Amino acid sequence: MSNLGFGIRIAAVTALALLPLNTLAAAKWAVLGARWRPDANPFIAQQVWEDYIWTEGWGYEEQFYPKYMRPAGSLHIVLRNDSGKTDSIALVSFDGKPLEKVSTSEKSLGEIVWYLIESPQLPVDPRRPDDGDLNLQKDVPPGEWVSCTLRLRNPLTKPCTVGFRNGSGENVLVTVEPRVQTQRIESISFSPGIDTIYVYVRSLKGRAPRHARLRLDGKDVSSKITQGPLKSRLVLVSAKLSPAWKYGSFHLVELEAGSEKLVESVRAWDGYFCIGLFGTADKEHVTAAKEKGINTYFWNVSDILDQAEMCTIPHGASAEWKPRTAGSKKGVLFLYNKDEPDAHDAASGEKIPFPHRLGLNAQSEVIPAQRMQRRLLPTVPNLLLVDNTYKPLNYYVYGQIPDIFSTDPYVPLNGRQVDYVYHALECARDASTPRPVVSVLWACSLGGKRKFGSNAPTPEEMRMMIYYAVGCGVKGIGYFIDMTKETGEGQFVGLSDIKPLWEAVGQANREVAVLAPFLAIGCPAGAYSVQNNVWTRTIMCGPDAAVIVLVNTRHYIAFETQRETSFHFPLKGVRATVELPPGFNSAIVEEVVDGMLKPIPHALGNNRLTLNLDSIDAARVFLVRKK
Repeated sequence: MSNLGFGIRIAAVTALALLPLNTLAAAKWAVLGARWRPDANPFIAQQVWEDYIWTEGWGYEEQFYPKYMRPAGSLHIVLRNDSGKTDSIALVSFDGKPLEKVSTSEKSLGEIVWYLIESPQLPVDPRRPDDGDLNLQKDVPPGEWVSCTLRLRNPLTKPCTVGFRNGSGENVLVTVEPRVQTQRIESISFSPGIDTIYVYVRSLKGRAPRHARLRLDGKDVSSKITQGPLKSRLVLVSAKLSPAWKYGSFHLVELEAGSEKLVESVRAWDGYFCIGLFGTADKEHVTAAKEKGINTYFWNVSDILDQAEMCTIPHGASAEWKPRTAGSKKGVLFLYNKDEPDAHDAASGEKIPFPHRLGLNAQSEVIPAQRMQRRLLPTVPNLLLVDNTYKPLNYYVYGQIPDIFSTDPYVPLNGRQVDYVYHALECARDASTPRPVVSVLWACSLGGKRKFGSNAPTPEEMRMMIYYAVGCGVKGIGYFIDMTKETGEGQFVGLSDIKPLWEAVGQANREVAVLAPFLAIGCPAGAYSVQNNVWTRTIMCGPDAAVIVLVNTRHYIAFETQRETSFHFPLKGVRATVELPPGFNSAIVEEVVDGMLKPIPHALGNNRLTLNLDSIDAARVFLVRKK
């Protein structure tokens, strides 16, 4: 997307004087939410990223982590126009300093890494290409809301003031306290008909809430509370939507739980689970891919894909593309933003030391591109994929921008072990909640002048990676790449030309397709655990189902040997016990095997499921449903 040539244009502003607290009322804009979201959870002893050593494969001698790792956070403000007339609202200052003085550019680092202000729920006017006015939301009807997110460079340690200005020139000041909410909305998903909403709330401190009040677009709705497993601190709040929401529409979710009010904007979609592929999209390759369970192609739009009933995730945007609609198996599923902006950050801003360049492309490239995509194809969600640069802070810097967040934890590329997949995806999900996450996995070989990691994954590694991703609650999986070609990076051998790997991918895809309706409305129920060499995770899938993922961790890729060698040790006599939500003491328990559901011996009691398995090769997965 770098060739789009978008720049930033901020309306000229002057520093706001400190105004009395009734400034907001005078300007008639109500604050629906104003909170500080830190990267680091202050209520836990160990952060998500702290059980892993994050290395960079770049050309610099110094490493980013942990020396330059500086967790910060973001401000989230939602305003409502209570003026009784159509009005505009502009972000103009931070703590009394003009926005242009505190914003980051390739020439200087500001207190604000990026900002995003919009009313995405409003109809788009294609005649008004205002992509440059990134600090301004025009023509907000009375009663409608505006969301504003600011990514800060440093943690918030004292109250700050965010300054806005309405269309009449009146100042609107919002104070944000450094207090951290003890609960957060972990995931928001929808039924296939978008007539039921599932809001998962996780307590960051103490037990999950027992009661909750749900408001959708400013109206109280009747909702149902379903507790998750006790140790998960998770609760599901679900509600019927009548009429059903339109595909791609934006809505405001407000939830009161205990003494706290949680506010999130959300994009409605039917949860179509992407099983996607990068690569050659001629008729022969597309036909073979469909036979292996692929339903989506990245980066391509073509008649061949449309005729094959394949969805697409193309790069950029065009008004001529056909958007996907609810229930459809073809059309544009997501719009792909600038590819791997974190990798581009490292090569940007020559005057800025390389350890501090993370986020330089957010305001100048990513956000303008997203606004352009919203204008050209207003019903299609936007996807942003970050690379493996400036880990793990890259997930937190970019995770709150798009509708759909994505990352590519490639193994064995650059000498990584398979466990890198779940460590990276755990951080990506933690950084982007409640947005859905799509994982892209390495599925080819690449020759060249690499020290190590040129091999394709083994079939066992591929299966382990797929189920690590499923266990992390992803809402889609992609494979890179089905293309056999000599490139500037080296010789690629594509997925379909590595027959054992292609077969393993096909088998796993058939299983994921069976689970997809459940995973689409699912949320990880608590932390993963590793016991007796088995990685275990429970996904709570609505009020009546759960998916249990077991992955064998006895696997090692030996990069130090003369020829890279994978050592894999199947497990024998495995006993796995997991906690289930209340009400599952009478349930149907089945294993998903090559696209089929098969009953499995088990023991249920006291909201716990015990499986006695003869073996686990790479990974096994189970579906549990209430009777």
